[in-house]
Amino acid sequence: MHTQTKTQTEEQTTLPADPQLNLYLEREPSAEFEPGSWLPQSFIDAFAEATGWELARIGNEIKIVDMSQVWPAKTPTAHRGKCDRVAEELSKLL
Repeated sequence: MHTQTKTQTEEQTTLPADPQLNLYLEREPSAEFEPGSWLPQSFIDAFAEATGWELARIGNEIKIVDMSQVWPAKTPTAHRGKCDRVAEELSKLL
């Protein structure tokens, strides 16, 4: 019986993809995390270069979501709390 279950699982994983099959999502994956669409990319890049933090739109707010990938290793970033405050104020303006 265990062998039959294993065979069924193998068969299920090797089925060809069906081009007519569509995956339904309640909302787009990027709806919760969409890079700062309310801000010019030049501002987002300048903020990351100056502070070491990445901005993104989350819901209706601009927030810091991660450390910038281009920030040099072993280099301290700007104060996270103060940068969060700037992002909060940006959200109020937009």
